[in-house]
Amino acid sequence: MKTYLHPLYKTIAVIMLLLSAFLAGCHDNAVDDSLVFSNDDLLLKAAGDTAVIDVTAGSRWSAESMADWCTIEKGQGVNEGKLIICVAPSDDIYERGTAVKVTCGDNIVRLSVRQNGMVFKVEEDKKNLDFNPKPSTEVLKIRTNMAWKVEIADKSGWLQVSDTIGTGNADLVFSSSDNSQAYERTSVIRIHYGIRSVKLTATQEGGIRLDGHIKAHLSNRPLDKALNLIFLGDGFIAEDLITETGAFEQAVEEACKALFEIEPYKTYKDYFNVYSIASESKQREIPSVAPTTSPATTPFYTYFTEMSTFQTVLSYSKPKIEAYCSKILGMTTDILERNTVVVLLVNDERYGGQTYFLPSGLTISLIPLNRDTQLPGGFTNLFLHEVGGHAIGHLADEWSEPDRLFTAEAQTYLNGRQKDLYSQTAQPARTGFYGNVVSHRLAYPSFLWTRFYSYAFKGHSDYISRLEICHGGLGYTSDQSVKPQLNICHAAEKNCMIDHLPYFNDVCRYLIAYRINVIAGETEDSYSNLWTDSKFPVLFFEKDKPTTPPDLPVSADRPHLPEPIWWSNE
Repeated sequence: MKTYLHPLYKTIAVIMLLLSAFLAGCHDNAVDDSLVFSNDDLLLKAAGDTAVIDVTAGSRWSAESMADWCTIEKGQGVNEGKLIICVAPSDDIYERGTAVKVTCGDNIVRLSVRQNGMVFKVEEDKKNLDFNPKPSTEVLKIRTNMAWKVEIADKSGWLQVSDTIGTGNADLVFSSSDNSQAYERTSVIRIHYGIRSVKLTATQEGGIRLDGHIKAHLSNRPLDKALNLIFLGDGFIAEDLITETGAFEQAVEEACKALFEIEPYKTYKDYFNVYSIASESKQREIPSVAPTTSPATTPFYTYFTEMSTFQTVLSYSKPKIEAYCSKILGMTTDILERNTVVVLLVNDERYGGQTYFLPSGLTISLIPLNRDTQLPGGFTNLFLHEVGGHAIGHLADEWSEPDRLFTAEAQTYLNGRQKDLYSQTAQPARTGFYGNVVSHRLAYPSFLWTRFYSYAFKGHSDYISRLEICHGGLGYTSDQSVKPQLNICHAAEKNCMIDHLPYFNDVCRYLIAYRINVIAGETEDSYSNLWTDSKFPVLFFEKDKPTTPPDLPVSADRPHLPEPIWWSNE
């Protein structure tokens, strides 16, 4: 029997056959969107880094970064290929992250990309590199995970560095060339890392010290717990200010050596700070008349007087002296006036010397670079007398002129200077003066030196036996022709306060030591402490080292130096 198919069924059958064929064709040509990576979680270096990733894909793939600091160097391929990801140097101390989107067909995979935070540290947080005038080196240690580059601003070549570029930790060796005949020089140093940099300053001392340059020759104590010696100079031109070999610095060292070689200064050296401050003059010549205009040819207005000594115009020089001294770190007006002696070295070989006592407490001594080979001259001898005796010790001159007799007016003057030494309500170290000379109508040691006999030297027979009656002081000699006698005496025939011998007698050492101990804060400043045998004298005898005065010739051609000036124009 013959089967009959309706035409509609035939049409449906044909359509079904065609659809089956089409679907079968689609299955054969479907896209493979699989993605496999050799690393899908990246942690890259802070200095900038590159990662190469092997990609295995079912078909064509492409990559895209989600951050501008992360770039794709090679970001597409078919099937197997390389994906190259680059990160710029980090600009943050913290870790940062982003993603790289990789697409294959309908498959999207996000690869994690992280970058370490940057680390950059200069050890000891150095901001400055300091070089002495001679060729020298300084090591700068940097600790970092970054690439770095060193840039020296000064291109003249005096400053060099061992490495200019690198990555990671480094010990950078900076070296300087010789600068012993020139002024101080500086250069900025920048160390670049990533988009950041650090700035340092390299400074090399010049052979020639700049005006205002401070050098600490001794730095033992805080300024307010020391006796501070500050050296300035007049008449020193640039070549005199060369470090170490110049006339100014050599004079400072020479003076300090002389001071700390004799007692009591040798024993109390650790109680001192010593500074020098360079001050450049237009010329070496010191005028023979007082400068009347400001500014003068030298910073501190020194001149050589008709009295054959050196003085300064304090109304001009005092503010400048204070300004220079204030450059010392920690210096205050109170410390300058209570703990400090200013030594103004005069670059002149003429004989002279002068000390000024100001009402505020500021003390200034002018010392020329005199080169006499016999006492009373010679630079260090003048220095010991003016600074070691007058300025620090508050001691009086002990010399006398035979025909200049001590008068009642002179005795009144002496009593006025000494009154705070013997007042039970005063501060003897601060405002007492001239305790090394005494006046009494009876010329017996027990009367003249009663406080030393009965208190300070009590129980020390060797010291008491050395208390002599030597007539003279303040330029006067005793007048024993009047009734009552007008005696002015000192305690020993040989002493720095007579002819500048490098030696201080027992009385002078005692008074100097007391001043040093008070200023350095080691003992209280009071009448009872100075003159009671159970207080300061105990400290004194624990440390005192008596010596024998040297036997040195004294020239009769030089006059005695004038008494200190008590300047009151403030």
